Amino acid sequence: MEVGFHEQCFDPIWVIDSTVSLARVILGVAKDGQGVLIDYDLAIYIKDDGPAPAERYRRAGTFAFLARQRFPALGGVGPLLPHQPWHDIESLAYVILYLIFSRPEGPNGPKAMIPTTKIIWSGWEDPGSFPAESKKALFRSHYSLQKTLQPYISYWTGVFDLLGIVMRFCGLDYPRFAS
Repeated sequence: MEVGFHEQCFDPIWVIDSTVSLARVILGVAKDGQGVLIDYDLAIYIKDDGPAPAERYRRAGTFAFLARQRFPALGGVGPLLPHQPWHDIESLAYVILYLIFSRPEGPNGPKAMIPTTKIIWSGWEDPGSFPAESKKALFRSHYSLQKTLQPYISYWTGVFDLLGIVMRFCGLDYPRFAS
C-alpha cells in the first residue's frame, strides 16, 4: 500500500505521506482487493533542490508506527532528520507487524496480542521506553525477528518474506545511524 502510494504520489508529484499507521489503512476497498491510505492532511510536498521545508522536520504520528530515525537521538543530542520517503515505508513494516501481532490466528481469530509481543508493542508506544532502540534491536538480527514471528507463522505464512521486502526499501535490513 505505501509502496503504491509512493508510485502514485511521490515519484510523479513529490508528495510523501508522513503519518502511516493502522488507522489510516483501508484494506480490500477496491474490487481487486487492493488497499488504500486515507487522511492526507499531513502529507508533505518535497523537492530535492534547496533546504528541506520546516514541515519535513515536524514529527507526526503514533510512536509505535513511527520510523526509527524520526525519534530524537538518545539524550536529545543531535539534529532531527527531515522526513524521507523510506520513513513511510518503514512505518508500513510496523503496520504489518501490528496486524500480525494483534491477530495471531488471522483476521477471523480473536484480537489479542500474546504476552511477548504485547511487551514489545507497549514499549514502542511509550517514548520513555526508547522505541527507536527497541525497533533497531528487533530488526538488527534476522534470528530475533524470526523468533518473534514464530508464534504467528501457522496462519501468517510468508510473513518473514513480506517483511523482508519492505525492510529492504527502508533500511531496516541494514541499520543506519545519523552522522
